[in-house]
Amino acid sequence: MQIREVDVSDAARYHALRAQSDEEFPQFVGLSAEREIMAGSAGIGAIIGAYPAEGTHVFGAFEDDQLTGVLALTRRPSPSTGTRRCSGACISCRRFAARAWRKR
Repeated sequence: MQIREVDVSDAARYHALRAQSDEEFPQFVGLSAEREIMAGSAGIGAIIGAYPAEGTHVFGAFEDDQLTGVLALTRRPSPSTGTRRCSGACISCRRFAARAWRKR
């Protein structure tokens, strides 16, 4: 398994994982996920490309060139205080997680 920052070349794989996670875990989908899913596989590249300038870094877990999970770390100003705060989110899909556990 390889861990690296997701970039524009991973857009189609990232969008597929995002859509799959929305199907499996709709209760955890927030505004950023909705924005990414609605952008479609063609528009997600622009969003991913803009993330570093916005203070967001998305790291992906790749297994056999397949994106199996992501971790997003964000450092943005808080709307209420103006101070910078960090937050994170993790996405994985059951079909990949089950396969990874079997390999252990």
